[in-house]
Amino acid sequence: MSLFERLGGFTAATMQWAANVTAPTLTQITQSANIKGADLTITPQQSTHATDQGGGNVVMNFQTPAGAGAEAGLLFQRGGSTIGYWAMNNTIGLGPVPAYFAISGAQSATNWFLAGAASQNFVNAGIELGFGIAGSLGGTMDMDANGIHVFARAQGLGSGVGVIGIKNATTNPSTNPSLGGVLYANSGAGTWRGSGGTTTAFGPA
Repeated sequence: MSLFERLGGFTAATMQWAANVTAPTLTQITQSANIKGADLTITPQQSTHATDQGGGNVVMNFQTPAGAGAEAGLLFQRGGSTIGYWAMNNTIGLGPVPAYFAISGAQSATNWFLAGAASQNFVNAGIELGFGIAGSLGGTMDMDANGIHVFARAQGLGSGVGVIGIKNATTNPSTNPSLGGVLYANSGAGTWRGSGGTTTAFGPA
């Protein structure tokens, strides 16, 4: 089959594959030398106007599903396996909203990572959600089905559910906070240091 038959034809602004072509692909021949493969660049129209410049967008136009049809999206693959994708999510009670699914598989109310509407934005994890600094894995705050772990990924929650656990301070505060107070755990005791310098243990260990 010729290239023209596979594409189905050209217009001044469109390259189109024929309806019977399965999984059309735009690719480059494999690099056999011991070097990094070449980048693929898609460049929208650029503007050269003297004062009011603004380039065009890269647009991906997905179909709005009907009936039992599934939402289409932008899939990311590694070695041929899907590792995540952007698509509309209609399973979390906000109506169809843009979402990133960090795993493959059908969309559900639990397997999305980021979702948001105009004034409502959410982060989600199926089992564990962690926030870290300087490469730490959930070392600043970690959430799971039992509660919130502060300053540790596996802070003991005393078998509680729906609770907050705070790790003992590595260094207790030694100067007065100027805009409020400091809450911390000191050898297991809940402690507060106010702006006047008063340190109060309100929950003995």
